[in-house]
Formats: sequence, structure tokens, C-alpha cells
Amino acid sequence: MDSRTHIQSELMEMNSSLPFNVKMPVFNVPEGYFERFADGVLAKIKGKQAVTPSDELSTLSPLLAGISRKMPFSVPEDYFSEATKSLPELIQEEHLPEVFSVVGRAMPYEIPAGYFDELPYQVLDKVAKPKGKVISFNRSWMRYAAAAVLIGIVALSSIVYFSNRNNIDPTEQSESWIAKKLKNVSNQEIEEFIKTISFGNGNGTETAKKGNQESQDIEKMLKDVSDTELDAFLSQVPSGNGETLFMN
Repeated sequence: MDSRTHIQSELMEMNSSLPFNVKMPVFNVPEGYFERFADGVLAKIKGKQAVTPSDELSTLSPLLAGISRKMPFSVPEDYFSEATKSLPELIQEEHLPEVFSVVGRAMPYEIPAGYFDELPYQVLDKVAKPKGKVISFNRSWMRYAAAAVLIGIVALSSIVYFSNRNNIDPTEQSESWIAKKLKNVSNQEIEEFIKTISFGNGNGTETAKKGNQESQDIEKMLKDVSDTELDAFLSQVPSGNGETLFMN
């Protein structure tokens, strides 16, 4: 069964709508027809024109067509046969001077072992190292610097001494501390403060009376002052009646 009959039977079994009773073409193309078609066309064109090689070369390159085909150089007859005879004479050893025959082939100089290994270190040792720039100070500058340092020490010591001198310890110098605190308080304010204090009847009991607003301000101002310090201050204040003052 050829392929055409096989295809038709398959179409009939599949109930295909494609036509299967189609006749094959009557004519066919020979094998390799299209591959040889271009060469055949060119051959027929050239056969009609009848172009010679010289004409074709003159058309492609007039320069090559004008060059003669004769070799510009020629080799004499028996050249290569005679050259082989004269070749041994050309390759003979050159005659060296007699001095070379006397001198031996040993090297006249030699390099110590490890020379190139130690060479970089030897070169670096011999290279002069750059020295640092030395700046010299005159003795006058040294004197000025020493004097400035001495003045600074004296000034710092003076500041520390006078600052400690102005600070009074209330526990050790209570009277001086009270006098310093009450230095800016006027005598009138002190008298008004004294008037606000009531005197006892001799049995040691004391009562404090509230005064006016100014006495309250004074009490707030002297709130942190102890009774002992106030007694020491009042003992230094002159009193006309000589009575002992008591306060809470």
C-alpha cells in the first residue's frame, strides 16, 4: 500500500470532510533542479557572449591586464647544483685570535654566595636617612616661659587664698558670720525686729507675738540663723535698759 492509499483510508475512517479522491500532479521537478538553475543560466549567458579570459581580465582590472606575464628575474643554469658544492666553504668556523686559545674558559670573576640576597639590605644601610629638623630655642625664650609659669602659679595661689579667706565658717566663727550676714541690714530694721520680741516675767518663759508685715519679713530672713548666733549678735548690740532678750 502506497502512502496515497493509506492517507485516503485514514480520512475515510475518520469521516473527514477533506477530499480524498484528489489526483496526483502529472508533472514533477527533477532532483537538484533549483540548485543547478543559477549555474545553468550563467552558462547559457556566457555561451551567447563568448567572452575570452583576456577580455574579462581587462574588464575587471586594466592594470593587471597591462602587466607582462614574463618573469622579471631568472636563475642561472645549474645554480642550485653548484651552490651545494660551495656551501661547506661558507659555513667553516671563523679563525679566532691566538689570545683566545691561551686564555681558559673559566670566568675571571665570581660573585660571593648570597650576594644578591643581602644586596637590598646593604643598599638601605648605606642610604643616608633624613634627619629631623631641629628647632633651637634661645635662652631668652626659656626665661620668658619660666617667668610666665611662675606668674601663673602666684596668681592662682592668690585667688585660692583670698577666696578661702572671704569664706567664713559659721560653726567656727559664728560671730563673724552673723556680722557679715547682717552687714547690709539697717539699724532701723534691727530695732523693729527687737520691738516685736516680748520679754518674759523672770521665770524663763517667753512668748512671741506676731508683729506687722515687716517683722514677718525679718523673721523669714533670719529663719536659718540659730538662737545661739542671734544671742551672740545681740550681746554686741548696745542696749539702753540692760535687760536680757529672749526669743524663740
